[in-house]
This record gives sequence, C-alpha cells and structure tokens, in this order.
Amino acid sequence: DIGALEVLTGKVRAVFEEKPPTDENPLKNRILELLSRSTSKYAMKAEIWQMYGDCHAQFGDQKKVLDIRQRQLRAAQKADWQKDETSAVAVVDTLECLVPEYIKEGSPRSKFAAKSAINNTIKK
Repeated sequence: DIGALEVLTGKVRAVFEEKPPTDENPLKNRILELLSRSTSKYAMKAEIWQMYGDCHAQFGDQKKVLDIRQRQLRAAQKADWQKDETSAVAVVDTLECLVPEYIKEGSPRSKFAAKSAINNTIKK
C-alpha cells in the first residue's frame, strides 16, 4: 500500500537524520529492498519512485538517484498527463528533482539530457 510506504519512508528519514546510515546498517538494505520490490509492483506510480530516490539520496548513491529520477519522470508522464492539472504538477515536480541530479552529474551528456527533458515536457 502506497500510504504505508509513505509512512515508512517518513520514519526512515527521521531515524537517519539522527544517525546517518552506513553500509553496515542492516536497516538500510532492508529499506532499499522493500522499496525496490514496491517499484516492481507499482512501476507506474511516480510517488513510489520518488520515495525510492529520496532514500538513495539519503544514502548518498547519486548515480542510482539519477536513474530513479528518470524512471520517476516516465511514471509521472502517464497518458494525457498534460490534460490533467494534478498530473501536470506531478511532472513539473519530478523535473524539479531530476534536473539538479543531471547537473550534479556534470557531464555534457547529462546537461543535454536535462535540456531535452525540459524541452520535451514543454512541447506537451
């Protein structure tokens, strides 16, 4: 259930604000495993991808975060998203998460990908 995952993710953030995660922390691996399975079950739910990306960002895995944010954008851009205000806002919010990840990566290819993602969204 998405609601339960949101609660779990919020609790995880609170715990890791007090004690930053380490690779040895068994909770880290369990959380990532749970979210990974959830993305398989709810592949077209941008909210799940966002939570998964937020957790990887918390754990410092920037390469994985970029990949997840791309998947989050694809999930947010469901059929006719541009005709529904809620869906359009979700796409823009996702771009606000994705573009900084491209910029952090810093390669010319990533910068071009950021530009393309923005332009493709504007065209819709």
